Amino acid sequence: MKKHDKSSISKARQNLLFLCSELERLVKQIVNSKEITKGTICEKRRKCGNQKCRCSKGELHITRILSYSHKGKSRIIHLSKYSLLELTKLEKQVKEYQQFRKSRAKIVAYAKLLIKEINQMEQALKVAVAPSAKGGDND
Repeated sequence: MKKHDKSSISKARQNLLFLCSELERLVKQIVNSKEITKGTICEKRRKCGNQKCRCSKGELHITRILSYSHKGKSRIIHLSKYSLLELTKLEKQVKEYQQFRKSRAKIVAYAKLLIKEINQMEQALKVAVAPSAKGGDND
């Protein structure tokens, strides 16, 4: 009969408890998410083509855009006509989306580790059935 490796069982239990607490924390983040908007807000710099404009001397025009993908294609929404209040709300929603995705990715990774730890704990806890003292099979 194989003896339990107490240190590996203890380590597996500690790892399982840690992973469960991390999963709980991440799931709470997901559950508490507010409105989210997929994409990234960035600045696009360009020249307008007017010879007398400051952009012809290198001071390019800046346009804020929301870049996102839809059905495998990149899309852009120009944000120049958005009010400051709308921009602030959109920035918060985009940031919330990015945090949501990071939390989701960590949940997937931790779930894989959790299964691995459970399998290791199962192996450490398994014991072989001892043969009977009489030496025969009990059917």
